[in-house]
Amino acid sequence: MTTPQADENNLKQSAKEIITSIIHQGRWGTTDTHDTDTNDDTLEPHEDFMGTKLWDFIQPLPRHVGTILYYIWRAGLDPSETAAHDYKIALIYLKELNPNAAITVPQWFLETDRFKKLYNGKEELAPYGVSQAKANMLHHYTRMLKHPGVPESTQYFYQRKHHYDALREALEDAIEAETRSSTNKEPTPETCPDILGMDFWKIVKPLPFTEGNVLKCIWQAGTKDGVPASEDYTKALAYLKHIDHEQDLQLPDGYFDDVPLEYLRRVEHGRGTILEAREKLSMLHHFFNMLLYRNLTEAHAKYPRKHHYEALQQELVDATK
Repeated sequence: MTTPQADENNLKQSAKEIITSIIHQGRWGTTDTHDTDTNDDTLEPHEDFMGTKLWDFIQPLPRHVGTILYYIWRAGLDPSETAAHDYKIALIYLKELNPNAAITVPQWFLETDRFKKLYNGKEELAPYGVSQAKANMLHHYTRMLKHPGVPESTQYFYQRKHHYDALREALEDAIEAETRSSTNKEPTPETCPDILGMDFWKIVKPLPFTEGNVLKCIWQAGTKDGVPASEDYTKALAYLKHIDHEQDLQLPDGYFDDVPLEYLRRVEHGRGTILEAREKLSMLHHFFNMLLYRNLTEAHAKYPRKHHYEALQQELVDATK
């Protein structure tokens, strides 16, 4: 019999192993709120909501904050998971947020008509088929976010804490209700074994949402029973297209101490590993070097960061054919 602490640890591990997975197979929307491109292939049910794509809301958010929205958003809409499963993941990441710290998002993000619908919640979401429970969660979630022009104050702090507590309670109630009514057994999540001595979660945790998902999909490609590696490489490629390789990326001091860059460089030149692993390790070589040069602000870093981005993109394209 497992203890509550063991169950919590297992669930947290499950969340970490699932979070950077991508459901869709095509490309998603950009943060341009006027994008009307129709070349999106097919969308999963949870990808389009209120006439906008999930990714329009995810992109400007910090990784943990975006993760909470991701799982609330898709709960009950993704046929591969139960709503209770998604609410549990959202709750775990909510618990890791510090309700005392303001979550600031770009001004334009808060001022779009679609965000205002989320902010108002409840009746305004009913025409889109959103349940009252989920509308209530989205209402509290969006009111935790801080407008960059609003100064911090005692009043704002208590408002933020109120909505944090309300969202946590709403998630706990939904999990209990869904668990009672659900007859589906949650699947066991995929694992992320070490590669070249690198612990996946130690490497991925400091990364932004999109970069983390690229790494996750490359890392796990070919490791899941019945799932071809090309499927994960397709997902990684879709995420990669939304990375701005010209933008600097500050990573913690010592981040690359745990990445065997020299060994991966030899792999990229066809040495130092078995043929079957060379494809993936070459991708990791370009991925980590792209991060390395984005972590540098010198002018000479611009060309190599672009080179590694384009090389990784080409390798992913080749792997999906």
